[in-house]
Amino acid sequence: MEENVTGTTSTAWKTIWKLKIPPNVKNFLWRCLHGVLPTLSVLASRHVEVDTICPLCHLYDESLRHLMCDCTHVAALWQSLPNCLMPIGDEDFGDWLAGTLMGDEIVMIQCAARLWCIWCERNCVVWSQKNWNAAAASMEALRILESWQPLTGNRLSASALNSAARTHAVVPDDAFTLLVDAAVFPNDGLASYGVVLKDSDGNYVAVKNGPIRCVQDAHLAEAIAIKEALSWAYERRLSNVVVLSDCQTACKFFNGSLLDFSSAGCVIQQCRVLR
Repeated sequence: MEENVTGTTSTAWKTIWKLKIPPNVKNFLWRCLHGVLPTLSVLASRHVEVDTICPLCHLYDESLRHLMCDCTHVAALWQSLPNCLMPIGDEDFGDWLAGTLMGDEIVMIQCAARLWCIWCERNCVVWSQKNWNAAAASMEALRILESWQPLTGNRLSASALNSAARTHAVVPDDAFTLLVDAAVFPNDGLASYGVVLKDSDGNYVAVKNGPIRCVQDAHLAEAIAIKEALSWAYERRLSNVVVLSDCQTACKFFNGSLLDFSSAGCVIQQCRVLR
């Protein structure tokens, strides 16, 4: 069956229409609201011969709710938006989205950026055989959000997608910024990192991402991500760089002087040498 979407869709659509986001994203949200986005489950319900298994986790059918909310591979994108509650029980995705779109405007825009990012990155996996990289997807969501700032009258900031650790960071006026993130999937034995380089004016300079092999420890993955970011900055001959990470443990040891003989601590010590 095609995914059933109920709820106050008429009111939600009026809200979508008023959002300060690109028209194609409004159309995308409308299709999500009405359950007509061509997920694999929807295609199968229309008698298209496709494998309905989620192309990200390869464990469950790719319904709209699974892809956007329930899949473990998209969880990292929602962790930094605590004001947006995820669907619970058997709550319909359309009902959840309609309810979310009745909340705070800034939260709505951040939610729209994540949903749009998940769909675009998912299409790269399906149509371009690109490997899913959760950390890189988080960075792409940040880039999308910042690209919408002119539409919102600059009411959004880059910190809207980051934790308090990033929000309260002090960055010198003449410094480059490295936004670093890592994601670990213990059940799959996979991990990845993403890095965004921005100049002193906040403009994007470059993006880097890649896999982290044989790592199932989140702190170790974050430490390796920071090391990759600093090595990348060193290769680009950048001398004045600030690293922003949402892993408070890694930041604490990196900025401190205490020795940590764990695997993550050894990597952090290597990061201090690069610093």
